[in-house]
Amino acid sequence: MTRIRFILSILLCTFTVLFCGINIYRVKSNTSEEALNTFTEVSSTKYWQDNLYECLNKRNDIINNVLNRNYKNKKGYIEDLNKIECSPLLEGDTALLNYMYKEIDNFSTRVSDIYIDYSQIREFSEDSVVVAAKTRFVTNNNTNRYNYEARFKKVKDHWLLSELKFAE
Repeated sequence: MTRIRFILSILLCTFTVLFCGINIYRVKSNTSEEALNTFTEVSSTKYWQDNLYECLNKRNDIINNVLNRNYKNKKGYIEDLNKIECSPLLEGDTALLNYMYKEIDNFSTRVSDIYIDYSQIREFSEDSVVVAAKTRFVTNNNTNRYNYEARFKKVKDHWLLSELKFAE
């Protein structure tokens, strides 16, 4: 009887270890699959084109809101910029908007729509991405085309626009 209990306890332990091992492997496998899917999404051109489109349009909305006197003070647009930008673009845009805020009457043109016709990832690392894009800006029923190179930086698990420059 003792021998049977001993054999049953060994079988039970073996079964428990085997069962737990399979479940641990399954959890690790799912986690790796999630990480791979997240990496695939973040490394796709469509993801970055959509992200750039969103940032450019939010940035444009902030500029237009400054020009339309929708901010009661500078703090409002600086807080909004901080949600989509980081240094060095943030400092440049803050200085530009401070000037526009003071000299609103010198600005009459508003960009109504921004479109991205084409984009391509130029550089990609775990904390920085460079995207080249062909854009269209609609201003007073005129369309202007610009080529941009945009750099995103990862700051506290968020991707923020850090550079925006004209490209050839």
